Amino acid sequence: MLIALTLKTTSQIFMKNYLELNFNSDQKILLSLNITII
Repeated sequence: MLIALTLKTTSQIFMKNYLELNFNSDQKILLSLNITII
């Protein structure tokens, strides 16, 4: 039971970090595109 709970929490943290990383890289791509357009 405790192991399952730990795995669930770990996967939620991992997903959160993964989504934040993707969001940040998307923002950088958008910024570089905006600079290119200007």
